[in-house]
Amino acid sequence: MHNCGGFPRSTAIAMKSHFAMMADCNAWANGRLYRMASRLPDEQYRRDVGAFFKSLHGTLNHIMCADLIWMRRLTGAGEHPTHLDAIVFDDFPSLSAARQQEDQRIIACVASRCDAQLEGPWAYRPAHAMGTWLGGELLWNGMPWSPNW
Repeated sequence: MHNCGGFPRSTAIAMKSHFAMMADCNAWANGRLYRMASRLPDEQYRRDVGAFFKSLHGTLNHIMCADLIWMRRLTGAGEHPTHLDAIVFDDFPSLSAARQQEDQRIIACVASRCDAQLEGPWAYRPAHAMGTWLGGELLWNGMPWSPNW
């Protein structure tokens, strides 16, 4: 019997239900994060605080980059940056609007799949490589909107 997160598949949450819950949670968390970020003065929002992506602006753009790249891998559609530190939206209102659209795109992507599509192996082509990689258990723990609890 296939193992899912340490539990036999028969007792594990169905993958579609799991990803639907994670996509909804992701949209909810992003909504809270962006509401709080919208209250910051632009100087604080863009201040280099020594983090890997320098500022909150850089970090929010990084998260958007990761989602755009993964959604391109999963759907074969959509623009995506070639670097995880790209600034895909330089102003907060545009980034916020794009975040909301991308969250809805993630939710719709999960809704459009059946359990078998999410449980079985799948192939994707990394943006920076020529070969095709196989996923499966990677999907369980590797999605940016699926926390590794």
